[in-house]
Amino acid sequence: MKEKFKSIILILLVALSLYLTYQLWYGQMPAEFIAEDVLEESAVEKPRVMEEIITPSRIFSVDDEIYYSYGEGQSGYTLLWAELVEFLKTEISPFSEEDHNNEEKSTAKSRIIYNFEPPLPFLEDWIWVPEEINSEIVKIEVIFFPESLELIYTGREDEEVEVHLNKDKGSHFREVYNSLSVDEKTPYSTVDDEVLSATFDFDITVAKSFYLPTEWAYPARLSIQVETINREQILQSFFVDYNLARMIEEKDGGLIYTDGEKGLRLTRTGFEYSYPRLEKGQTTSSYADALLYSSNLISYHGGWPQGLKLENIFLNENPRASYYSVDWQMYYDGRPIYSSIPTRALFNDLGLIHFTRSLYIPGGILEDEEEAVSPAVEWSEALNTALTVFENQQTDFIKNIVLEEFCSGYAVVGRQHQSLQGEPVWFVQINGERFYLTAAELELLDEEDMQ
Repeated sequence: MKEKFKSIILILLVALSLYLTYQLWYGQMPAEFIAEDVLEESAVEKPRVMEEIITPSRIFSVDDEIYYSYGEGQSGYTLLWAELVEFLKTEISPFSEEDHNNEEKSTAKSRIIYNFEPPLPFLEDWIWVPEEINSEIVKIEVIFFPESLELIYTGREDEEVEVHLNKDKGSHFREVYNSLSVDEKTPYSTVDDEVLSATFDFDITVAKSFYLPTEWAYPARLSIQVETINREQILQSFFVDYNLARMIEEKDGGLIYTDGEKGLRLTRTGFEYSYPRLEKGQTTSSYADALLYSSNLISYHGGWPQGLKLENIFLNENPRASYYSVDWQMYYDGRPIYSSIPTRALFNDLGLIHFTRSLYIPGGILEDEEEAVSPAVEWSEALNTALTVFENQQTDFIKNIVLEEFCSGYAVVGRQHQSLQGEPVWFVQINGERFYLTAAELELLDEEDMQ
C-alpha cells in the first residue's frame, strides 16, 4: 500500500514537471516580458518624435535691437520652430572661409534666437549640428544678412560655432519670418545683473538673463477644467491585469490599486503611481534616450494634451542609486499654467519609479471677462514685492540674493472643480523660495490656495 502511494506521488510530480515545462516554452509569458506589449496596445497616442518632445523654452525675434518673444501655444512659436527643424533636416553646405565675404553683423536686418532649456540632444539623423559642438545645444541663432544667412550654435559647455550659408538656403525661412502676425509681437527687454543693480540699491544677482515685457496689459482670467482621464485605460497601462490588483477606496473618493509591489492612486485631479522596489537601480541611459523614454511615459499614460510641454529633465546621482527626474508644464498663449501638484516622472534602468499626473486644461478667456487694455504693473514692482515678502520670511541674514526664475503665467485657483480659473500671476523664485503674485494687485498666493 505504501509503495503504491509513493508511485502515485511520483507520477503526479512527473506530470506537474511536464506541465510546467510546457508552460515555460509555450504558455503565457511572465508579466515583466509582456508589459511593454500591453503598454503599446493601451497607449493613448503614439510616442512623439524628438522635435515634438524637446522644443525651445523661448523664441525671440530681434528687429532694430527690439526683442519680441514667442512661447508655447502661440502660432508664431509653432511656425518658427517647425521651420528651423525642417531647415536643419535638409542638406547643409556651409561656406568656406574663402567664399564667405564676412558681412558685418551691423548689416543684419533681423535675427531669430532659439533658447533651449532643457537643451537639444545629439541624435543621429535628426537635425544638422556642426562637428565642432561637443555638448548639447542651448541656443541657435539665425541671422539674416542681405547676401547670406548665418547660424550660430551655442553648446552647453559654452562653445560657439558660426556657420555661413548662401541666402537662397534661407529664402523660405525669411518668408515665414516675415509672415508673423504683428499682434503677437510684444516688445520684451532684458533683465540681467546690470539692470538689477541699476534698479535696486542692494546686491541681487540673476541665475540667468530674463526677458520680460516692457509694457503689457493685464491678462484676462481663464476658464480651467481638470483633465478627463480614462480610468480603465490608465489601469491597463500600469497593470497587466488590474482585476488581480487589490482596490482600496478612500474617504475623499480616491481609489488605490496595488498588487503588493506597485500602487496606483486615482483621484479627481489625476493619478499617482509608485514602484518603490525600483528605487535602488542605476541609470546608464543617455540624455537622448531618456527624452524618448519620457515621451513614451506621457503617451502610454494619458497622452499629450494641447499645450503640454517638457519643462525640465535632470539626472540625479548618488553612490547607491541614480534616476532621471522629468517635469511637464501646461501652457496657454505662451504663458505657463501653475498648479500645486506637478506632473513628474522618476525612472532609471529598472523602469518607472514614481509618476504623478495632474493637468488642468485651459478653456480660453472667461465669457464675462474681456482682455484688459490698461498697462499692467511693471516687472520691477512685482519683483520688489516678492523681495519684500522674501526678506520678511527670513530669520537669518542672506548674503547672496539670487533671482532664479521670473515670468508671468496663470495660477489655478478655485474651490469647486467645476469653477476653476486661471489667475494671471507673476511667478518669482528667489534663493529656492517660490512666490506667486496676482498680476493686478500683487497679492501673494499661497500654494495652499492653488489647485
